[in-house]
Amino acid sequence: MLIDTDPQGSLTEWWQEREIEEPQMSNVPYESLGAALSVLEGEGYNYVLIDTPPESNDVITATVKFADLVIIPVKAGPHDLRAVRQTLTLVKDENKPFVFLLNEVTLNTNITKDVMVALSQHGKLCPPMPRRTIMVEAGIDGRVPQELRPSCSAARDIRKLCDYVLEELEFQQARA
Repeated sequence: MLIDTDPQGSLTEWWQEREIEEPQMSNVPYESLGAALSVLEGEGYNYVLIDTPPESNDVITATVKFADLVIIPVKAGPHDLRAVRQTLTLVKDENKPFVFLLNEVTLNTNITKDVMVALSQHGKLCPPMPRRTIMVEAGIDGRVPQELRPSCSAARDIRKLCDYVLEELEFQQARA
């Protein structure tokens, strides 16, 4: 299940372009998130991905409280590195497990390597998501790379990321 709490609504726009209604989508005001998540759990949903605004605010604060794992997306640049500080402080204050996701990066560049080193001093890093044209092409009509070219590099990147996140969730549940 996907939930979009970002006022920009880019996840909702992507989902509305899809020809199929998978994964399922729900628009839930962040004030009602706890109740909505309880209902979804009762309906048998094991995983809920919640998209939040990019800047720390009340939405992120409310959402983090319910998270089993917080994925903090970061682009390799100074603005994102500065912005991630607030989110990281919030996540640590709530004592929530988290991972960093380097997104839209150019691999094997000095800036990407430097950002990876900087972030790794504060927490775990997911497999990075390189900048790939097919991500944009697929998103135009609400698809993902796997739906266009299942064996392409972007599809493999996404599978690797999903496997990592699922393993991290299992690890966190085993620790609880």
